[in-house]
Amino acid sequence: MNDEPGRKAPSPPSRAQGCEPSVSSVNLAGPPCAPGRTQGQGLPAASGPWTGGALAVHTLTASATAAETARRLGADFFAPERFAAEVGAKGFTGFADHVARVWGCYRGHVFFAACGAVVRAMAPLLRDKAVDPAVVAADPAGRFVVSLLSGHLGGANDLARLAASLTGGQAVVTTATDAMGAPAAEVLAARLGLGLENRAALVAVNAVLAAGGTVAVFDPWRRFEVADPGQARFFEWVSDPSMLDPARPHIVVDVREAAPLPARLALRPRVLAVGLGCRRGTSGEVIVAAVRRVLEARGLSASCVGIVATAGIKRDEPGLLRAAQEFSAETMFYPEGELDAVAVPTPSQTVKRRVGTKSVCEAAAMLAAGTDRLVVKKTVIGPVTVAVAMAD
Repeated sequence: MNDEPGRKAPSPPSRAQGCEPSVSSVNLAGPPCAPGRTQGQGLPAASGPWTGGALAVHTLTASATAAETARRLGADFFAPERFAAEVGAKGFTGFADHVARVWGCYRGHVFFAACGAVVRAMAPLLRDKAVDPAVVAADPAGRFVVSLLSGHLGGANDLARLAASLTGGQAVVTTATDAMGAPAAEVLAARLGLGLENRAALVAVNAVLAAGGTVAVFDPWRRFEVADPGQARFFEWVSDPSMLDPARPHIVVDVREAAPLPARLALRPRVLAVGLGCRRGTSGEVIVAAVRRVLEARGLSASCVGIVATAGIKRDEPGLLRAAQEFSAETMFYPEGELDAVAVPTPSQTVKRRVGTKSVCEAAAMLAAGTDRLVVKKTVIGPVTVAVAMAD
């Protein structure tokens, strides 16, 4: 965890056991590759919208294009052991075994190999579109770069376009919304930092978009703002949920829970900051249960929790860290002096004497959300105190 007061502690990336990918980030500086570049110039610097994090490039042939693409992407590069040194790659023996070994180590994979070979290797590893990595396949020269898996949620469509811009080839994207020039709801949601619930409704919403239809949106917090007029024309914003036809695919963007409907795609802005206090040694399960109880009582979605905040003296409490992990939330720690300076609804001199601040949970929630208002004031549930604030 980050021990600096008031600083967000980044969540560690998930790594499969035995994986040792490089920590190089994707460099998106530089112009896109122009077809017909002069021989010897090499490929341009990476450019494009895909910023998914750790990448791997794999080749089954001694492809100079694959090697250069890996270099430009800042990706780990893999090739068969027999010629790995020749192309500057890490060697492997057995393609399927290699793919299985590194599958979970990266958020994106670019294969310079036949689509069929890639499909056979990854088929036993597929779990769900929400967690599978982006997969792209290209021929050895990079003339055609195909988005194979997790085109929208995983970013493979954008990764294919980026890789094609580097090789001077053609990105091949077959998802229906892209083919029709329509936006994909999950892509817009990801770019706007919105969580997604009811993926069955996502299919229905995207089907309407792909057919050129219009989808109604109820967005009281104005979080689903589509700046591109060409994409905004596919949506119709309504001012009241009663204006939504429950039988037709629609989108609701809200922090409040509502009765689920088969046609309702719920998008969740991660704008809730949960301030926490607890007795020393309180378990993560007890803390999580307390938070869920408070949110449920106020009709708030747990999916909207973006930050768990507390006092700096609590940074070594395993239960608090476990609670943050449960909600996939960032953790923020504040020094007692900073907390004590916040005007809160329910200050406590008893807390002041014990920890040096008249408030922990309320002050931490307000600081983390950047607001002077609370959605939920200090609530005591057993050994846990909970307060909730919402970012503007």
